[in-house]
Amino acid sequence: MCDRFSRNLIGHVSANPAGTYRDLYLYCAQHTLGSHVGIYNYENFGNLYTTGPKDFFTRKQ
Repeated sequence: MCDRFSRNLIGHVSANPAGTYRDLYLYCAQHTLGSHVGIYNYENFGNLYTTGPKDFFTRKQ
C-alpha cells in the first residue's frame, strides 16, 4: 500500500528524472491534499534549485 504522498513523489520523479528538489517539493505540496510537505536537512542536499534526486539515486545496470 502507498499513500497519496508516496504515489505523487514516485510518480513525479519517474515522469521528471531531471527535476530538482524544488520542483519535487512544489509538486507534492500542491498535489497532496492533507499532507504538510516539508524539506528537512536541506543543507545536506546542496542547492535545491539545481540538485535533484537523480544526483543521489542511480539505476543499476
